[in-house]
Amino acid sequence: MEAIKTMSLPTGVSSIVNHFLKQSEVLFNHQVPHIYQNGASWEVCRKGTATEQFDAVVLTVAIPQILQLQGDVGSLLEEIPRQQLGAVSYSSRYALGLFYKAQAHFDVPWAAKYVSNNPCIRFIAINDQKRNLEFPECGPSMVVHISVPFGVKHLEEAKEQVEPIILVKLNKLLPGLPQPDSIKCQKWRYSQVTSSVPTAQGR
Repeated sequence: MEAIKTMSLPTGVSSIVNHFLKQSEVLFNHQVPHIYQNGASWEVCRKGTATEQFDAVVLTVAIPQILQLQGDVGSLLEEIPRQQLGAVSYSSRYALGLFYKAQAHFDVPWAAKYVSNNPCIRFIAINDQKRNLEFPECGPSMVVHISVPFGVKHLEEAKEQVEPIILVKLNKLLPGLPQPDSIKCQKWRYSQVTSSVPTAQGR
């Protein structure tokens, strides 16, 4: 039996992504409406720019977003009918990243906590404690994930409107939290699958 190699990621799985991003030319906030196959290459059209060719294209978006793409991507989805893929449903979530000064301290006995009895907040983690790391030069950070019902209720609202609601709920749940130095609010319209393709369990 072939041995399986394991590796430690003390800074999280995102360190793999960051490793490759540092070796790449990264362009953010570009919409891709078309992807066409041209022989062994793929032509990618970024909105407002000329078409570029690549040896391979990796899509890391949810099925509804893939189905919106024009071009030849649909030809790769013949194994499962588009109608079934279009019926896949997802939960929607918000998350807050709170970043603190180096002197900040959290008076809690845990590094990560699942919250089962709160209508807004579902999970909290203090990143440096959770990963057993210290970043004295930049201070600790906290991530807060909200519940699925809260995400559905506020899905169509702007992040700027939802962020203060989550902060109020967080401070009621954990009174006495230090003031964050900066905050990032993230919305995932497509988070976890809630209803998958019946014939493709586990994919």
